[in-house]
Amino acid sequence: THLGTLTIDAEAITIGNYVLKAELGGGGADLKVNGNFKADVEAATFELEVDLTRIELDMLESILPDQITQAGGVLEGKITANGTTIEPIYEGILTFKQASITPTYLGTKYNFEDEDIRLDNAGIYLDNFTVRDDSQNTFSLDGEIGTESLINPTFDLQVNAKNFMAINSTDEESELFFGKGTIDATISITGDLLLPVVRGNLRVRDDTNLTFIVPESELELVARQGVVVFVNKENPDDILTRNAGEISNSFAGYDIRLQVEVDPSSRFRIVIDPKSGDNLALSASGELDLAIDPIGRTNLSGRLEVQDGHYEMSLYSLVNRRFLIEKGSTIRWNGDPLDATLDISASYEVRTSAAPLMASQLTGSGDAIQNQYSKRLDFFVYLYLKGDLLKPEISFGLDMPEGERGEFGGNVYSQVRQLGDQEAELNRQVFSLLVLNRFFPSGGSDGSGGGTEALARNSVSQLLSDQLNDFSNQLFGDSGFEVGFEVDSYANGQGGKSQTELNVSAQQSLFNDRLTVQVGSQFDVEGNSQTSQNAGSILGNVSIEYTLTEDGRFKIRAFRKNQFESIIDGQLVVTGLGVVFNREFNSFSQLWKDSKPVNKTNPIDDLDNPPKEKIPGKKKNDTTELKKDEN
Repeated sequence: THLGTLTIDAEAITIGNYVLKAELGGGGADLKVNGNFKADVEAATFELEVDLTRIELDMLESILPDQITQAGGVLEGKITANGTTIEPIYEGILTFKQASITPTYLGTKYNFEDEDIRLDNAGIYLDNFTVRDDSQNTFSLDGEIGTESLINPTFDLQVNAKNFMAINSTDEESELFFGKGTIDATISITGDLLLPVVRGNLRVRDDTNLTFIVPESELELVARQGVVVFVNKENPDDILTRNAGEISNSFAGYDIRLQVEVDPSSRFRIVIDPKSGDNLALSASGELDLAIDPIGRTNLSGRLEVQDGHYEMSLYSLVNRRFLIEKGSTIRWNGDPLDATLDISASYEVRTSAAPLMASQLTGSGDAIQNQYSKRLDFFVYLYLKGDLLKPEISFGLDMPEGERGEFGGNVYSQVRQLGDQEAELNRQVFSLLVLNRFFPSGGSDGSGGGTEALARNSVSQLLSDQLNDFSNQLFGDSGFEVGFEVDSYANGQGGKSQTELNVSAQQSLFNDRLTVQVGSQFDVEGNSQTSQNAGSILGNVSIEYTLTEDGRFKIRAFRKNQFESIIDGQLVVTGLGVVFNREFNSFSQLWKDSKPVNKTNPIDDLDNPPKEKIPGKKKNDTTELKKDEN
């Protein structure tokens, strides 16, 4: 770090009596030192005056690159010192001028507009030293740091904060916690450097929004027999035989006791599983006691009552469901901050037909009765989180809104209540509702309405298609060549036989994406279609599309494809030529406006530019869906 050029001049007036002059300038610091020094065998005497004209604080970024960013402003001051080298006497004042620093870990910019620090032999004095955030909210320090012992200074400080933004970070600054945190605080700091003692009250404000990441693995303390000692073999007795009193004093830790009050409007998000994305987000109110003892152990005790929030769960990245947390759920701490005890109830609402659930009871019923039960009703899937935060015990429940429990004479609600005593069946129905938003046909179904086989067939088809397309994305990436897969299962109408086909498509864009060529075919996985006898070629499906205008609004397409049309028509070969007009609009008047030039550097910025069409079944990971505000 370039501080400048240091020049030192010393002139001997008499033997052992010197006049001193030093200057530092031309870099990040400007200071001058003037005075005299008289050597003496017992104790030299001196008289010095240090003039800190300017020290630029942005040097802190290079001195502490991992701890400090966005440092600015200057430090000024003047210090005088005299006496002897054994008992020096000094005093001075340091002033921060339009200064600011940002601790990297916290992400908050601290501003010192015009604040002074006084110092002398007895201590360092902070006369309501005020730090401001970017919204001019304050954090002040008042009191002194005793320096009679420079090795172990003492503290007598009072901290006061009002709506101060203590944290304003992102996941780039911290891997375990980040977000926005504002506080009110009244804290006293006493003790000494070996063991600071902190007492006070802390209030988490309403605009707090913090995210905590539960680490994938925690360090464990492993007990071992014996102790490893490193010995200086040249003088082993120096370590092995020294007395405990000869060991110098060392830092003993902290003694912290804080009462923490949480505002009911503050927001917290706990990411329980970073890989799957399972997370708990909530607003809660309550009081907690935070303690850190001298050996470094952190204890948190108290209870938070949830006001609102949600638990978001992911089923192997296939579906995401958000459960709304019921008011009155609690989180308790009695020790390790990561060892909280959950008692949370959350619900997910599904509107679906009860017919599959009642299938066993409707067997043999007429079409009129079965059609009645196809009416869509509201159901609540309940998620219960109990036990430890790191490994919660998860269970499910099923219920209906009170106003719909009487539907169909209460038969549906009675069936729902019976599921509470059948854990295996309850879990199966809950899984079906969460994944497919419908009930799984109960045992004894006669197959009407699709039945268990059709539901399972359609589900597996979709899952298989998704997995094949995900593998294709990883294989070809952004090469411009795309391969899509789609599994299609249906009853072909010939004696109720099942037919499963695998559709494979390959697509390549040419001439700056103006020409798109797509080829593919169908392969029988189960059953035998009419076209399988003469398919024989991978070019069963061919599509050639050319974009006529740069904005992609007008296209011309020629195609030939095999498709299952209906039970009556069966498998058909469809050949055609078409003109495509593609337009996205919010209001009807925009339909006739002239198109804007295409933004080739960032087509997402051009809302009139329609997204590129994809192969059926193809899902690219990097595709961004263009969305507009709904009118």
